[in-house]
Amino acid sequence: MKRALITAAMLALASEASAQKGPITSVIAGNVADMISTEMALQRPGTREANPIMGDTMQQRLIVKSIGTAAQVWAVKVLHRKNPKAAKIVGYSIGAALGSIAVWNLQQGDRR
Repeated sequence: MKRALITAAMLALASEASAQKGPITSVIAGNVADMISTEMALQRPGTREANPIMGDTMQQRLIVKSIGTAAQVWAVKVLHRKNPKAAKIVGYSIGAALGSIAVWNLQQGDRR
């Protein structure tokens, strides 16, 4: 059930990206990778979510992540209207940063 909910929410966000180009897709992909890797890491004994804003349940984390992702997509779109080059830099940077966080999340089981 939890995985189905995560998948459905992230696919809904990703459908927005299918018509967009690189920076928006990067933002969404980074957020999806972070959310999935976080949930995988939290299945391991002794791990916890370090960000207090994310909440204690998967549903809370999904809501917060979805709102955050939507805000990031909106910000990149607004920035693109005035400065397309800056929008690319911001979008790709968000995706890269969240991709790095996803890798860190996945390594947490190896550190025990």
